[in-house]
Amino acid sequence: GRTKKKSKGQGKGKGSRFATTCAEYEHRKDYEGPHPGSYAASELADLDAQNAAGGGTEPLGAVGGGRKRKVAILVGYCGAAYQGMQMNEGVATIEAELERALFRAGGIARTNFGNLQKISWVRAARTDKGVSALANIVSAKIALSEPPAGPDKPATAPEGGAGSGDTGNCGGAGAQSDPASAGASAGASAGAGAEACSGSPDAGADAESEREAEREAELALVAAVNAELPCDIRVFDVARTANSFDAKNNCTKRRYHYLLPTFMLMPPDQVKKIFAEAQADAQAEAGAEAGAASVEEEDPGVAGGSGGAEAALAGEKGFHPEDRRQPPPPGLAAAKRELTKYRLGSKGGSVALERLRATLALFTGTHKFHNYTNGRPFSDASCQRHIYSFTASAPFLVPSALVDPSAKASEAERAADSLAEAVKQATANQPSEASGTSGASGASGASGAASGAAGEAAPFEGSEWVLLEVVGQSFLLHQIRKMVATAADLARRRPGPPVDKRSTQAAPQDAGQDAGQAVGEETAAILARTLGSSKINTSLAPSLGLYLDRPFFEWYNRDQEKLIANIASAKAKRPKRETSGGEGVARRALEWETGPVAAELVAFREKVIWKHVFRTEAAESVFVRWLAIEANYPHSYQPVAPTQKS
Repeated sequence: GRTKKKSKGQGKGKGSRFATTCAEYEHRKDYEGPHPGSYAASELADLDAQNAAGGGTEPLGAVGGGRKRKVAILVGYCGAAYQGMQMNEGVATIEAELERALFRAGGIARTNFGNLQKISWVRAARTDKGVSALANIVSAKIALSEPPAGPDKPATAPEGGAGSGDTGNCGGAGAQSDPASAGASAGASAGAGAEACSGSPDAGADAESEREAEREAELALVAAVNAELPCDIRVFDVARTANSFDAKNNCTKRRYHYLLPTFMLMPPDQVKKIFAEAQADAQAEAGAEAGAASVEEEDPGVAGGSGGAEAALAGEKGFHPEDRRQPPPPGLAAAKRELTKYRLGSKGGSVALERLRATLALFTGTHKFHNYTNGRPFSDASCQRHIYSFTASAPFLVPSALVDPSAKASEAERAADSLAEAVKQATANQPSEASGTSGASGASGASGAASGAAGEAAPFEGSEWVLLEVVGQSFLLHQIRKMVATAADLARRRPGPPVDKRSTQAAPQDAGQDAGQAVGEETAAILARTLGSSKINTSLAPSLGLYLDRPFFEWYNRDQEKLIANIASAKAKRPKRETSGGEGVARRALEWETGPVAAELVAFREKVIWKHVFRTEAAESVFVRWLAIEANYPHSYQPVAPTQKS
């Protein structure tokens, strides 16, 4: 037969349909000028004005003085003040701040500033508005300046850079570390591989010296970028990678954490009773004050009037639990005091935790999560995602000194240390695969340990929380927050008859399926319905408690380990082209579970992200307001009509 002539751009090369599809998938456009969400236009205009006036100079490397190298940038941030990670027009974003800091530090050339495509900028995870990240990865081609020659060249990063721990008003990033030792430990494996492939001691020494110089350039860039970043964004490390490394495509899975107050698991009848009593007290107090002031001038439209507090607490039109511009509704403070007294060790509390763990376990596996995002039908193939695990820790107490702005610095520091130890114990009390126990007995112990460590005198001082951990390949917009909201709502309800495990899909045992109180048949049926083909409305939990804990690059690290083994083997010939597309040089693994950088990550998590979550909830009652809406407007989880908007 006749062979159809291949049309121009039909292959997988540059400019092909395949490349165009990838560009559309990344939701990026080829702008003639700088991206409208970038600071490039204003930054360059100010720089040109300063140069014209003779009072300024361009940053080092701004004209492309350094050679671009593919690197992985390890960045953490508190997302409260930003509209997400991805650069967008007219709003503050993490990418815009990071790009400007890299430009000022000399890592991005002037001709590339504002055009992320030119430097192959890719992020491992695209966090939503208000969502934080402990460790996110950005891959890009960044100019690494050559370290100064001579015996006087600096061996450590400048003050205020990597390891300084200075985060300004954000509460401090944490532990100080020696960048020189960090570079030595981080580059040990790559240095060993380079020395093994050398044919003489002199060649090995040259390779080691080259690697040390490269590490110094990386640490210098970290210090320079951190000096230009706001206090709620921090770069922890920069690592050279293979040329083909892509932070999104090479990421095998992502791990998120969600901090959830335990009163979100309180039974609905108790929640309604607490809010009803708080509303009644607020109405009585408002009525008494109005009567004492002037009986004749009583205003029936005040919040204490008929339906005023109920409307504010119930979430009438115009109210949103995360809208911090509105004043707190009447009765909210009293309801919050009662809610924060709730403990999972009380009557029925351990059962709610069992149900939460069993419900979370039902999310594991491959499912269509079209009901856990916005505007996507069941037929959309991108809604199919895989969840490796979804677990809940034992409860732990947050000391009051940590969230009290008037507390002394020493008291807040001790409270932060006690909280870290309590969370460590709580996560250790999760269900184990061998025993299948729920950890509920250890839950009260973890809370008690935290209370004692914090020096709490009253039994109800502080609030109780649990840490949820979900690991998946990738996640849709709002998927995790909707899964948390649904699981918490179903855990609050009565479980009904136990599930017949023979008639349902088995969930992983280590995720809580064999807990003492199994999830009920009704709960399992509701959750299965939300993962089915019908359109069902689901709630959206606050973004306050969610943060990206870590992305994983297992395949990339495996390729680098294989390359090191090949180089170290005397029999193996050096491959002409490595599997990961680099220059034939082994790069260090992208993992920061140990070493000085790991200590900085832990400190940033405890003293920036966690402190922000707990203090914001104490001051603004984000979860209390959301629970008020959930209690007054329960979900039916019934299919909605195709024309009905979700």
